[in-house]
Amino acid sequence: MQKYHVSSTRDADADTLRHYLYIRNVLMNPDAAEAYLVDYDETRELLSKSAGALRIGSHPLMKERGLRRINFVRHDYFMVFYVEASEAVIVAVGHFDEDLGNVIS
Repeated sequence: MQKYHVSSTRDADADTLRHYLYIRNVLMNPDAAEAYLVDYDETRELLSKSAGALRIGSHPLMKERGLRRINFVRHDYFMVFYVEASEAVIVAVGHFDEDLGNVIS
């Protein structure tokens, strides 16, 4: 099985921080915020093992840009990424309640 190097763009890092701060500061749940980060790391690890096996998404913007999606292991979040050779690049992180088009635009 091929192992992929996983990296993320500044936009994806900003998305991750935004979700973390929302959980911690708005929902006022620091334990849940930490659990989100643990789940994020576990999902990145899963992505490193499965990036090439995941299909390009059916959303028109995902098809156009060759983007794929992986859901977080335990939370209602997802990562949008592309594969280039042996690298998976995360370009966005969204919540299930967010419009996918807005997340990736």
